[in-house]
Order: sequence, then C-alpha cells, then structure tokens
Amino acid sequence: RFAQACNKNPQLCLTMQRWDEVLKFAQDAGARIVFTLAYIRHTKDESGQNDQQDWDSTNARQLLQYTAHSKYATTVFGFELGNEVTHKGKIENVTRLVNAYAELRHIIDETWPSTINDKHKPKILGPASTGQSITTKLLKALGSHVDIATYHKYHGGGKEAALVKYAKSTSIIQHPNK
Repeated sequence: RFAQACNKNPQLCLTMQRWDEVLKFAQDAGARIVFTLAYIRHTKDESGQNDQQDWDSTNARQLLQYTAHSKYATTVFGFELGNEVTHKGKIENVTRLVNAYAELRHIIDETWPSTINDKHKPKILGPASTGQSITTKLLKALGSHVDIATYHKYHGGGKEAALVKYAKSTSIIQHPNK
C-alpha cells in the first residue's frame, strides 16, 4: 500500500539516499537532529479512517535499522512519534498510542543496544501535542516511554509579549515521571 503511495507521490516518500543527505547535512553542520516518524498514516484502515488499527512500525523499523548501521548513526538525537496526533480528534485511542511508543522504545533498544556509553542512543520525544490538559494526560499515559516531553504552543505568530517568559518557564508542564 505504501509503495503504491510512493509511486503516486514520490515527493512524500523519504528515500535512503535523501535520508543520507539529511544526515550528512546535519553532521556537516555539527548538529544532531530530531525526526518525527509517521503515526497517523500508519494507523489507518483500508478505507482511510485514522486510528483504526495498531501502529504499523514496518517503515519506522527499517529507517531506524538503516540509520543505526549507517556512518551517520550518531547524528540523530531522537525520534518523535507523530505530530499533534490528538489535534482535531485525529486519534482517540490513547492505549493504542501508548503501545506504539512502547514499540518504538523496543525498536530503539534492540537497534541501538546498550553500551557503556549511551550518549548517542536516540531519545524518544513526545507527545508533540497541543493543549496543556491533553499533554499532561498523554504524558501520564506514556510514562517512561518518553525521554523528553514536547508540547506545541502557538502564541499569536510569535508576536505576543509574554512569549519569551512563557518559553523560559519550566512550570508549564512537568513530565509526571521525571
């Protein structure tokens, strides 16, 4: 199904050659990147309805294995699973999302086995949500599957005077397990 989508819209598909270019760019710039893995697209059923089946991690697993064995393995800082997945009711099954994060944790742990020095093992970021209450709810549910909490807040296109103060505040949302 996804191979057909790539043939139809190749600009929507990340090839290994393009991924290498992205990783090389980051390495040359002295940066480490965070990459968001598709979640919604990989929970659709045949009719195209979101959140109808468990996350299909096949493509993510292939990408992570390829990355771990590439010369750019240390260039990736972390992976995020989905972007604003609860926005506008895209998903409602939090248990399914938690299971997907647990699976991502398992894939990373088996792909980057523990060593004496884990500083280059990718972190898991999430839930990449909007709204304090849903973010807090998701963080409680995700627990230790998330290393770094991400939260999207839109302040009037960055023109709001309180934005700097808000961005520096650590009291907005605390990970319940950290």
